[in-house]
Amino acid sequence: MEQKLAAIDANMKIADSKKTDVSDEKHADAKMVAHNGLDEDDIYSKNMFNFSNRASQVSSKPMRSKEIATKMPPAVKFSQSVYQWNIYDRYVEEAKKNIARRLANGKGSRVTHRKKVISVFENFSYGVLMGSQHQTKQKVLTYNGSEDTLARNRIMNNPKAKLLASMLDRIVVQNAKSSAFMKFKYKTKNDNRDLVGESKKRGSFEHLFTCTFSEAKNKTVTALCWNHKYLDMFAVGYGSYEFMSMHVKGIICIFSLKNTAYPSYLFRLNSGVMCLDFHPTYSNLLACGMYDGTVAVFDITTKSGKPIFIADDPKKKHWEPVWQVRWKKTVHGKPNSFTSISSDGRIVDWVMAKTELVNLEVMTIKAKEKLEDEEDLDGEDDDDDDAEANAELAGGTCFDVNSGGDLYVCGTDEGALRIYAKHFDTECLEKFEGHHHHIYKCQWNKFHSSVFLTCSEDWHVKIWHTDCTQPVMSYNVGKSVGDVQWAPYSSTVFACVSNDNYLRLYDLATDKHEPIGEQQVLRKTKHKNAKLTHLAFNPRDPVILVGDERGVVQIFKLSPNLRNISASSIDKLVDRVEYDKLSKYLIFKKTNKHRKRDVGRKKKEMKLKATE
Repeated sequence: MEQKLAAIDANMKIADSKKTDVSDEKHADAKMVAHNGLDEDDIYSKNMFNFSNRASQVSSKPMRSKEIATKMPPAVKFSQSVYQWNIYDRYVEEAKKNIARRLANGKGSRVTHRKKVISVFENFSYGVLMGSQHQTKQKVLTYNGSEDTLARNRIMNNPKAKLLASMLDRIVVQNAKSSAFMKFKYKTKNDNRDLVGESKKRGSFEHLFTCTFSEAKNKTVTALCWNHKYLDMFAVGYGSYEFMSMHVKGIICIFSLKNTAYPSYLFRLNSGVMCLDFHPTYSNLLACGMYDGTVAVFDITTKSGKPIFIADDPKKKHWEPVWQVRWKKTVHGKPNSFTSISSDGRIVDWVMAKTELVNLEVMTIKAKEKLEDEEDLDGEDDDDDDAEANAELAGGTCFDVNSGGDLYVCGTDEGALRIYAKHFDTECLEKFEGHHHHIYKCQWNKFHSSVFLTCSEDWHVKIWHTDCTQPVMSYNVGKSVGDVQWAPYSSTVFACVSNDNYLRLYDLATDKHEPIGEQQVLRKTKHKNAKLTHLAFNPRDPVILVGDERGVVQIFKLSPNLRNISASSIDKLVDRVEYDKLSKYLIFKKTNKHRKRDVGRKKKEMKLKATE
């Protein structure tokens, strides 16, 4: 009980103390209000929840402008003569300062800094200008570049580094164009489409790659040629068929299917390229004919980029554009040689001597040729040398030599088509009806030695037989035909390109009248579509090259129906089988009854008798 009373007393004391504190606070507030002259409500009117600033209006000061007139500073004229060596010394001095500043900002001991300074100043090559005996020696300081630039040049000039860089470039291109390489190596949807329905007899072209070069953007593809040993390598010649622009320079680019983005080898020429041909045995030799009549031989493995042989002497070279060059078969113990034809009417053999190209004129193409029978009918004398000397020459545009090497088939710019025999004093053995316009290409069939093919600007592609003066077959494509070529895998297959941008492939064994494969290659430019100019079959793979007049080469893959072959591979083809295959589809009537193989021999015998 006593404890409860004690607790109550303690609580009462605490309550009394709180009352005294509150009264003291009120007393202090009253004193502050009385001292400041404020109302009692103003002390408790502001808090953190409803506080707001009070704004007041202040008068703005007026703006004043102040102007001051000053005199121009006096001008002083200064002139000094600056010579080339002053500019040179200033550049060298600035280069030294930059090198010293760069070394000062680097890290390392004084010894390493000293080595760096010595290595940098060793990059300055000192040359001595030797004067006469009375002149003093003077050292000239030449700046060859910074240390980084020299190190980079040393790496790029290293042949091993170049090889590694080319391999890396190929890897990057093959990764970027992996889908195209897969189409080239394996079957595609077009391949499977050939085996279904109505397309069993027709085929298609699958686009794989596009080859371009920046410097040849506005030039024309004037030549295409595959290498006979490295079958993934091909050469492209750039020039122009617009002969009014005479100062077009030529370019030769060597591409590879492993890297179609940039050429592996590059050659720049002073005249436009007109024709190319790789040597069948020595794969590094490339023959070239140019617009100005010059012929040259390049070794693609050289680093100089210049021809190893060139015939640019006006007394030796052709006088007009060289339209075609062709290597001759290599004979053991004799130098290599090739043949060329030009618009000047001459066919010339070029022999690679030790230091120069030696020219040997094979024959001249006359505007009007007469056979032996025609001469007998006219009653003219065979020994009329004056008539032969005054005979006009026809402009040769194309030629080809048969497998025996003795018969030349030649086409002219007037559409004439003739066969000459080299072994019989280069006499004209036969004249054909030919074409009505410029003949662009003629080619013997490699399986049938009596059949050849021609194309012309008169819209026609014609197949000829040596026993018939009229064409065995003729195809009108509706536009000028720029190029035609037999396929290497079949004696009955050939392809052509025309100015309407169509690539057509014919197979006589499947359809004698219509192409079994046809595709329009469209590539729009600013003004018009680029016309197709040339094509080339790959010797081994089912691939064909197509070039146009804007410097672009496109690569297509042939579908299975376009590459029908009688053997498992091209190397296993039997010539006799292919010969019989083509002969079965050639139906013609023999019309050249007067053609004789021994015309030249008989003339020689008659001349000998006359002299006796």
